[in-house]
Amino acid sequence: MTQGWDDGAPEGSGRRCVCGTNNHRRQNLRGRVTADEITVTAIFWILRLLGKRFDGKYSSNDIASVLALAASRRTSPSRICQEHERAPSEGVVRYRLRNLKLEPLLKRANRLLAEQAASLLPRRSLKIAVDYTLIPYHGRPRRSEDEVVRGQPKHGTTWFHAYATAYTILSGRRVTVALAFVRSKDAKLEVLDHILRLVKDQGIEIGCLYLDRAFFTAEVIGYLQERDIEFLMPAIVRGKKNGTRALIKGRKSHTTLYAMRSSNTNASVTFPIHAVTAYSKGRQSKRNAITYLFASGSSHPPLDRMLEEYRLRFGIESSYRLLSSSRIRTSTRDPKLRVLYVATSLLLVNSWVEKKWDGLSTKRRGPGGRTVHEDLLPYPRFLAMLQYVLERKYEFILDVEVPIKKSHAGLRGR
Repeated sequence: MTQGWDDGAPEGSGRRCVCGTNNHRRQNLRGRVTADEITVTAIFWILRLLGKRFDGKYSSNDIASVLALAASRRTSPSRICQEHERAPSEGVVRYRLRNLKLEPLLKRANRLLAEQAASLLPRRSLKIAVDYTLIPYHGRPRRSEDEVVRGQPKHGTTWFHAYATAYTILSGRRVTVALAFVRSKDAKLEVLDHILRLVKDQGIEIGCLYLDRAFFTAEVIGYLQERDIEFLMPAIVRGKKNGTRALIKGRKSHTTLYAMRSSNTNASVTFPIHAVTAYSKGRQSKRNAITYLFASGSSHPPLDRMLEEYRLRFGIESSYRLLSSSRIRTSTRDPKLRVLYVATSLLLVNSWVEKKWDGLSTKRRGPGGRTVHEDLLPYPRFLAMLQYVLERKYEFILDVEVPIKKSHAGLRGR
């Protein structure tokens, strides 16, 4: 059978070969990644995220290119339009994006994240981290108050647009697999249930779920126990002498069963809590001992490795830093445009991970079977290569002059 890519997909874009497998792409590794390949792949994913083709002087490819260039420079589409000779105007871009709908956009984003993950992830149970990211927002909501959430002061505001994501903890293949827009009326359990459904729909089996301490509630733990999902999360220290604070005693790590009652339903759940003692700078003295509390499911890592195991969750925090480094800036109040810009950044980050895994890795023995040469293509360089190609295509304006105003001298005296 002739080798090729379905739906016009470029090599390395995450699409399967027309034969229905990824074997050809795995065997034909060239050990290099070019700026043109990065650009073609980025435009491919953004075009599919937009979901429709545009006709006219400026095609949908031009709109996707403006978004890709804005993401690579971490600026707004309007600035890209102003600074490039051959780019569409700001009004054209805004007009082309006016008919986007929030829910269909989120469905497309999750479908594309699933396609990217399918070409990278092995078919076995995986460690998954779920968390929120809050993006500061200044101003009033566009339509309803639940579009934004309240939080701790940051960048001069306490209002935020909130998003929840699921992220795989897998060496060399850490990608975002699900995205959800969070409203202020959404309870943590509702958000978690929605994210886990998205993960399940992709056929991903959860080996262990890593959560932040914000999910340490009786409702969430009871939900996970009912579905037999293994989890690991920090326990919130409560009380002065009783509560979880009473578990912090002695200098030896230990495990005990703990019962917690829901303040809403008055239902009680029982689960293991682990008191893990660590020492700062390796000094085993009473003064340098720090005790951490973790809640888990029925199975858990050894106590001496639990703190190190939970630190794997911080990969999702790194994904949020990468998200911020390529998120298109905007002052719009429209939630769907903000979701579009967040999803664009996540797709670019996943594409970067895929390019490294497919083109900049060498075979080896052991878990994963590959060594990824991370130093060859850091994310800023990936964005710089994308920016270089698009800057040349749309001709960055290199001279600036003051516009000449028309004189009205000839109208005087009339």
